[in-house]
Amino acid sequence: MIKEILSYLYIDNLSTAETAQKLNISSERLKEMIQTMEHMGYIRTIDEKAPACSGCRSCRGTTVCHIEGSHTTGKKLVLTEKGQRMCDRMRY
Repeated sequence: MIKEILSYLYIDNLSTAETAQKLNISSERLKEMIQTMEHMGYIRTIDEKAPACSGCRSCRGTTVCHIEGSHTTGKKLVLTEKGQRMCDRMRY
């Protein structure tokens, strides 16, 4: 399921809510899985307060940091090198 989550979030640029829906799991379950993936080294959390994202999809973190109609929570998920390698392999 790691591949599916990475694919939905970072290749298809879906939000976490859309990803949970595609996987037919709750948002809470997805959050737990994301925490596990962070412990496994695929993603990492950056604590930083940022203004509202325009949803431009110009950065890899847009789908996971963007919250419709509000500001970010101060936490942003980004791919690690390990996560990036997995995503690169899935694109080919």
